[in-house]
Amino acid sequence: MRDVNPATVERQLMELSVALDTAQVDLAALDEAAVRAKQSYEVAFARALLTAQGSNADSRKAAATLAVESQALDADIAAAKVRAAKEKVGVLRTRIDVGRTIASSLRTSYEMAGRGAA
Repeated sequence: MRDVNPATVERQLMELSVALDTAQVDLAALDEAAVRAKQSYEVAFARALLTAQGSNADSRKAAATLAVESQALDADIAAAKVRAAKEKVGVLRTRIDVGRTIASSLRTSYEMAGRGAA
């Protein structure tokens, strides 16, 4: 078990805070990329649908879907990256909460031992 004291907890909280800031900036960039990818896919699909050949709406829609499959995949991957980044932000927030709880517990322990919060 690692040595847990107020200084190590404080250092960990500072590191987690920086990581959270970075993760939130990354999330914003990924979110923008996902919006752009989705828009690109939707426009490409609409164009493909307008030019698709087929005897009925279903066959034209299928042709358009096949024509833009790479854009659809890009949009899905971008959305998955956003979900993963949101999960990372959530995990970092949870870790910070745990660190705060540990810090509070340590502070109480030090006060009860008469040593003050060192």
